[in-house]
Amino acid sequence: MDRATDQYNASIEATALPTDREFDRRRNLVVQAWRFVVLNLKILRLSRQKH
Repeated sequence: MDRATDQYNASIEATALPTDREFDRRRNLVVQAWRFVVLNLKILRLSRQKH
């Protein structure tokens, strides 16, 4: 293997795997973003019905 590949592999080994807590945080962000989008769509739909 060349030097760049060795450095790449070393950097991968140095990075810690994401913990369960980080996965929960990411999943929560996705859920919150989805709820935000759904809420905005409902508000837009309501505002269009009134006009």
